[in-house]
Amino acid sequence: RKTTRNFLLTSQESDRKLVAAINANFFSPWPVPWNEETVGNLIGLAMEGGELVSPASGGASFLVMKDGTVALSETLAGFDCTQVETAVTGSCFVLLEGKSVGGGEDVHPRTAIGLSQDARYVYFLVVDGRQLRSFGAKLGEVGEWLAKFGAWSGLNLDGGGSTSMVWWNTRLEGNLRAELLNYPVGSGSGLNFKYTERCNGNNLGVWYEAEQATE
Repeated sequence: RKTTRNFLLTSQESDRKLVAAINANFFSPWPVPWNEETVGNLIGLAMEGGELVSPASGGASFLVMKDGTVALSETLAGFDCTQVETAVTGSCFVLLEGKSVGGGEDVHPRTAIGLSQDARYVYFLVVDGRQLRSFGAKLGEVGEWLAKFGAWSGLNLDGGGSTSMVWWNTRLEGNLRAELLNYPVGSGSGLNFKYTERCNGNNLGVWYEAEQATE
């Protein structure tokens, strides 16, 4: 398990240097030391580089296929993932065909991912919670926010103390370039708020390759 910020930092030593990242799958066991990089088990499908990390067991998943296309899909046990390059899984859809899907009255920090109707744009969304500046959001509200920004479908990822979003800020120096964009409450409690980063089960990042100039 890694914090989302350390996940981004580690990528800078590879050939796929991430520019942004969010936390992804739910994980077990819980509770564990929230600030220690211990081993955990992911819940639901997770794939990296075409390799299976965690098998499908239900829930909605974000899929990047080997041909470069992306999709949101239910992934039940036995799901055929032979054409999948990258996958992370959440708990449920919060947005379907442009309409928010209700999911109870619980208010928590949230992490979600959305997809435009033409599957061209992917949206990362985090909502802070458990603190005076932001109590959190209901699942239905998460769907409404994704739709507001342009998503057509969307799913809920691990939230609560796991909710984290970071980006690579080239205006800063050294490790500070891996900059938090939200105020996570990784310890689980924000009553006397001071942000804390949780070591999450896994994380999802974005990288790009500059096109080579041609004559």
